[in-house]
Amino acid sequence: MLSLRTGCPATTDALFLPGSIGKLYTATLVLILAATVSSTSTSRCGPILPDFEVRDHQARDTVTVRDLLCHRSGFDGDVFLDTGRGDDALVKYLAQLTDLPQICEPGRCGATATVDTRSWAG
Repeated sequence: MLSLRTGCPATTDALFLPGSIGKLYTATLVLILAATVSSTSTSRCGPILPDFEVRDHQARDTVTVRDLLCHRSGFDGDVFLDTGRGDDALVKYLAQLTDLPQICEPGRCGATATVDTRSWAG
């Protein structure tokens, strides 16, 4: 069932928001990355994610892997942008984050943020 409210059935082309399951995939990818490029949870993200851009360049340059995984990046985070279903969807999503506002400095405040975990999916 796609929607209990409307009674619409789920079909093969139905889309669902992934929710928190993506955090498991993200953590696994980060562990693999850490094992292959000698990064740690305290590593800054800039060298690891060179194409990651947000409005506040100081925050971009100081945010750590741990900040992103713990939803403490300080970025305004639950950003749902329709970038399609193609292989380039993530690249398009990241490109649209360049104007993402900073709520607080990295490591200072926490909030569930799609941006934090989706940044790693590429």
